[in-house]
Amino acid sequence: MHFASATQAGLAGQLVALAGSGLGLPWLLGLHARLLNTSTTEITQAPQEFLTPVNWTGAVVASQSQLAALAEFCAVTGHLDR
Repeated sequence: MHFASATQAGLAGQLVALAGSGLGLPWLLGLHARLLNTSTTEITQAPQEFLTPVNWTGAVVASQSQLAALAEFCAVTGHLDR
């Protein structure tokens, strides 16, 4: 969000995006206080709640050598759909 608010046009665009998602200037103004009141436990739990792919149905597009390197890096067992 820092880069988006570096100019007045960027800030206006960011505010429009926030308002479009149901947030607005009051939410933005209260962000600092909410961050200060966030516990370490909440910070460590957030990725587990919001970023854990339960049933990820994406696709990886890469060359065969890139897939092999990825499989080795991630210690993937089984097969890779091509």
